[in-house]
Amino acid sequence: MRLLAGHPTESPCRCETEGQGEDAPWWYGSWAAVLGPDGTSGGVVGTGVVRTPLPSGPPWLASITRRRKGIQMRRISVIGIVVAMLIGMGSTAALAQSGHFLTGGANAPTCVDIGTQVECSGSVAGLGGTTFEITIEATGIASVQCRNPGGNIAPGQDTTVTLEGTTDPLPTPRNGRSNFTVTTDEPTVDSSACPNPQWTAEVTDVAFTEATLSLFENGTLADQITVSVQ
Repeated sequence: MRLLAGHPTESPCRCETEGQGEDAPWWYGSWAAVLGPDGTSGGVVGTGVVRTPLPSGPPWLASITRRRKGIQMRRISVIGIVVAMLIGMGSTAALAQSGHFLTGGANAPTCVDIGTQVECSGSVAGLGGTTFEITIEATGIASVQCRNPGGNIAPGQDTTVTLEGTTDPLPTPRNGRSNFTVTTDEPTVDSSACPNPQWTAEVTDVAFTEATLSLFENGTLADQITVSVQ
């Protein structure tokens, strides 16, 4: 390499690789004088050797760096998409294996009208969370009687009621399977079912048709089923 113009300690300097002629690229540095063929600062000037750091590379090197950064960003984007797809596939698989009600044969849930409430029993499997909970919701027609302040009773107006119940959160068994029994709460109606707001309404019976059972794992709905009430 030889110095074409300037001084080894001045900037910029025009240098060329020995043997390439003056058509070789111009190499610039913020304060370096002579560049070697590998893009680092260094070379022979006269009888002395100059070797100094080069804080900023030549224009063509910056262009290559930008292209490499662009390629790296595209690679990172592709990797991100692949990771997202894998996570989605894992979530789908987990959903497919989540807890559910058993619906075949003797394991199928059954719901029975026990007067003013509904009681359901059955089995769940595939549980994988820390806790599970089963809730029940049933709608029916309540037969109402009304009691006045003197204790006398008169027929009230039939009223639609929606009752709910829950097992409360329970620890998940190791085998992921459990039997359950869940019952709705006792129904109540207000005095609008009676001829006088001073009277007290009392439910004597409820005619149910069906109940909805819901299975929650760690507070998230995992399965739901509607069962006819016997």
